[in-house]
Amino acid sequence: MTGPLESMFECFDQLCPAFESTDYWADDVLHRAADALDEFGPADWKALSEAWNKRDVVWLQGCAEAMSSSECPNQVAPLLLNMFDHGDPLVKLACFDAIYHLVESHPAALASLRQPILRLAERAVAVPGVSRFGIENLRDRLANAAQKHA
Repeated sequence: MTGPLESMFECFDQLCPAFESTDYWADDVLHRAADALDEFGPADWKALSEAWNKRDVVWLQGCAEAMSSSECPNQVAPLLLNMFDHGDPLVKLACFDAIYHLVESHPAALASLRQPILRLAERAVAVPGVSRFGIENLRDRLANAAQKHA
């Protein structure tokens, strides 16, 4: 980092590539990035929505992983649904995993996105690393959430 960061997005932007490591510090970076997301304001969300498709695969994987731990499911889930359309299978897998964890953690908050998430689950069948069990479990969690809030 060359100087003080001007926004939470800038902080987040610099943390995302650091997920490539598999050591303890990567976990620390994940928590810091998720905390940064939770502090985003409207300008930060706008910056993220405009920037993600200009980033590399490592950054996108880190971004998706941080989003999976966010307490802002209504902001991150639509971005993850868009990011899933990135051509790289590792990005698709990271986005599926993040959506899976968000549905697990925040089922009621994501009720309005049930149909787009189900469509993502249908397309995830072709993604290497996504198991049929994971897809079925995601569908079941969405169905249970819908029943509880019907």
